[in-house]
Amino acid sequence: MARAKKTEETEEKKSGVNVSANPLPISFRDFVKHPKEAIAFLAIVAMSYLYIDIRSTFQENAEKQDRRVDKVETRLDVVQEALRKSDSSGAVTASQLRMLNELGAIKSLK
Repeated sequence: MARAKKTEETEEKKSGVNVSANPLPISFRDFVKHPKEAIAFLAIVAMSYLYIDIRSTFQENAEKQDRRVDKVETRLDVVQEALRKSDSSGAVTASQLRMLNELGAIKSLK
């Protein structure tokens, strides 16, 4: 067992990586000594992760909605142009019918 421990230590020294390094700024002993503070720290870390996650989700949704709004605006432009043409042709037809009626070319409906 002692020999295996020595080999691990020499391997760590060769690679320059400390496998037992704690990535958190608080050690496990500090967690054990102050459990309330440890739970508060973990809660802050969890809330930070959730904040970042929800913000990225909102950004993705905003981009999707922007694309959708662009498509709807394009469709609206097409429909408005068709309505304008329809109104124009309707006005022309009504004025032609009125003129033909006044000239006596067609009988008026009563």
